[in-house]
Amino acid sequence: MNNTDLYELAAEKKITIERLKLPNNKSLSARIGNRDFIGIDESAIENSAEERTHLAHEIGHCETGAFYEMYSPLDIREKHEHKATKWAVLHCVPKSEFVQLLKKGYAIDEIAEYFGVTEDMIKTAYTYYFEYGIAV
Repeated sequence: MNNTDLYELAAEKKITIERLKLPNNKSLSARIGNRDFIGIDESAIENSAEERTHLAHEIGHCETGAFYEMYSPLDIREKHEHKATKWAVLHCVPKSEFVQLLKKGYAIDEIAEYFGVTEDMIKTAYTYYFEYGIAV
């Protein structure tokens, strides 16, 4: 799923995306009433891979309903972050393609470039698929 696909999905799902100044987080999502919103700070995002990674994660919050109060306990926040990250990984780093690239000996940076995401997302995908055993 590329950046255009993610923006189209957000529009299809009626998720409003706003350009905001968010230098500490770079992106955020919220549900207000029955509407979902994503804020993204394009000036803080370094490249399209980082944009895709942030956007997919925030859409993951919206698609899974994984929202939390800012001051909620850490375990609740982690649970919601996990749901959003899992959604992002499943949609941006399909396991079958990921496994093929690993078998071919691709390095982390090459895999990240292939999927157009950050190296951190590739490391997270590895953890989710092979350490947590997340099935597709």
